Amino acid sequence: MSENLIIIGGGKGVRMAEYMPGIPKLLLPLDNEQTVLSRLIKQTHASSVYLALNSDSKKITDELSPPSVNFQISIEEEPLGTFGALKLLAQRYSSVLPEKITVILGDLVCNEYQKYQVNLMKELTKRDGNWFFFTKNNHPHDSDRIDLEDNRRIKALYKKTETSPKFFVNKTVSGLYLLNLKDVLQTDLDRGDIVMDFLPTLISQQNAFATELLCNLNDIGTPDRYKALIKSGSYSVKRKYLLMDLDGTLIVDRGSSPTAYEITPTLNPVAVNLLKRCNKNRVKVIIITNQGDIAKGFLSKPQFENEIRSIEDQLWQAGVWFDDLFYCPHHPERGYEGEIIDLKIECECRKPKSGMWQKAKEKWSISTDNAVFVGDTHFDEGFCRAANLKYYDINSIQGQLEELDKFIGES
Repeated sequence: MSENLIIIGGGKGVRMAEYMPGIPKLLLPLDNEQTVLSRLIKQTHASSVYLALNSDSKKITDELSPPSVNFQISIEEEPLGTFGALKLLAQRYSSVLPEKITVILGDLVCNEYQKYQVNLMKELTKRDGNWFFFTKNNHPHDSDRIDLEDNRRIKALYKKTETSPKFFVNKTVSGLYLLNLKDVLQTDLDRGDIVMDFLPTLISQQNAFATELLCNLNDIGTPDRYKALIKSGSYSVKRKYLLMDLDGTLIVDRGSSPTAYEITPTLNPVAVNLLKRCNKNRVKVIIITNQGDIAKGFLSKPQFENEIRSIEDQLWQAGVWFDDLFYCPHHPERGYEGEIIDLKIECECRKPKSGMWQKAKEKWSISTDNAVFVGDTHFDEGFCRAANLKYYDINSIQGQLEELDKFIGES
């Protein structure tokens, strides 16, 4: 992730007091060898760790290890909130901190930090702006959410008490941030929350961006969440992926015509049931779809993005979600009225070719032994042959659910 890591740690252990009295969250045991803090350091490969703690955090400072890590401590004398604690630390160590600082909340457990996430952090360090990372969940109505423009600039923050316009947004802000040190230091804010108070300031300055979180960050801030994580052991389990087609699989096929998109997308209940299994068992769901109608001129890219927002809106109402989407806008055949000539090409991404698999594989660190594909056409079957993936047909999947459930981990 970064050689330098800032952890907002607190230290009183108030929320866990009844279950683990006197133990701060950073020192909660995950097994006989790891605490939350030691796993964060191990998974993020940090060599210099800056801890923002409160005045009652001696237990944490007494337990700092390993010796190969350089620890620096910032103690707040009164509660300042996550942003206030961050700014205080940034002021104290501004001369040695990098221009871009990696910040993570101390009540998160990191699982299988992906190679691509490491590379992504390095790439984003070179870019302008402050970067936030979002995930999706089955309770977005009870989460703080963001909405993005095409260039990944954050255009709105919707607090859990608010509803987003037209389509419900299922992009919840995680506890990992990549921030400009100067923006933290120069803001008028001296206390408050990173998301609730600092992020709105950055949005007003058009200086906040977001992208997908590619690793699992499990929140263990309450006894119930901590116990559930320890019981499941999911923080140390290798991730699995279910790749899925869109038209005819996740949604009912509407055909290919200029009027097809006058019909509102309808979810396929078989696919929704499959998503429930995947979401429950932390299997990532990635949509891989040909969208040749864009090249034909039947719909524009913005219209397709609105289609996806409509689908995601229906999915959250069903309590499910997919995690990422790759689409090919090309089509090789010419002769359609209003077609987009630049997109009428023989590409490498249109199924049955495996270009979208290569992109998904690189981004999410997927391998053929931890992924399967669900589709409905010969294009999908050909895609799986090219990618060497196990193929399941959505129309006959009921007879293969036992086999598929073994892969997913459904009991």
